[in-house]
Amino acid sequence: MTRAHEMKNRIIPYQMLYEAISGTHSLVENILPDHGIPSLRMGLKHIKSVINDFILKEKEGLPVIGHHFAFPTEFLYAFDCVPVCVEATSYLLSALLPDGSEPYYDLITNWGHPFHTCSSQKGTMGMTLDDLFQFDAIITPTAPCDNTYASYPFFRYHKKIPVITPDLPFLKEDKSYPYLGEQIKLGLEELGRVIGQEPDYDKLRKAIEIENQVFSIQMEIFELKKALPCPVENMFNAMAAAASIYLSGRPEKITFYEEMLSVAK
Repeated sequence: MTRAHEMKNRIIPYQMLYEAISGTHSLVENILPDHGIPSLRMGLKHIKSVINDFILKEKEGLPVIGHHFAFPTEFLYAFDCVPVCVEATSYLLSALLPDGSEPYYDLITNWGHPFHTCSSQKGTMGMTLDDLFQFDAIITPTAPCDNTYASYPFFRYHKKIPVITPDLPFLKEDKSYPYLGEQIKLGLEELGRVIGQEPDYDKLRKAIEIENQVFSIQMEIFELKKALPCPVENMFNAMAAAASIYLSGRPEKITFYEEMLSVAK
C-alpha cells in the first residue's frame, strides 16, 4: 500500500464537498428552529461523517474507485477502497456551492466533449481533466442510456484510467437475472485484478444485508406517507437521494432511516 506522505490528494472534490456540507450543517444547526427540517439535519450529519471517512481512507492510500450510479455503491464494499459516484459528486456540489459545478462543466465543454451527451458526468469529467480526481479504476454498467455510457471513454482513452464495463441485459425476463448476476461477478473480479485485491464476498454480503434492512424501513416510511397531511417533509426526498449514494451499504444509512421513521411516526 502506498504511504500517505508519498501521495497527493486524489479526491480534492471530496474535500470540497466535506467543507460545503460542514458549512451547511453548521448553518442548519445554528439558524433553524430546534425541530426545523429534521431530515436535512440528520442527512447532512451522516453524509458529512461518511465523506470524512472516505477522506481518511484516501490518505491511507486505498484505491479510489469511480462508479456509475447504476452500479450500486455497496458492491464496491467487496474491496478496501474509496468509492466515488461519478454523477453524484458534481450534483451535490451544485446544490451546496454558489457556482456549483459550473466551472468544471465549462472546462470539459471547452476541452471538446460533445455538448449533447448527458450532463450527469460532465462535472466530474471536468474535475478529472483538472486532476482533482485521480481514479485508480472506474466501473460502469452498459446502461442506463447511450449518451451517459458514451462519456466514459474519456476516462479510459484520455486519462488512461482502467474502465470496467459489466453488461446489463436489454430484456427484463427470467433469463436476465442470472446474466446480470454473472456480469456483476465478472466485473468485480476484473476490478479486483486492476487494484490488486480479491473481492471479499463476505463483506459484500454484509453491505447488502444493510441495504435489505434499509428497504424494510423505507417501506414503513412510504406507508406513513399515505397519511394526510403527509408526515414526511419534502426535503427528505433530496436527502434520501444523497443517502442512496453516500450512505449505501453502511450502518449510517440504517440510522438515518430509523431516525426519519421515528420523526414520521
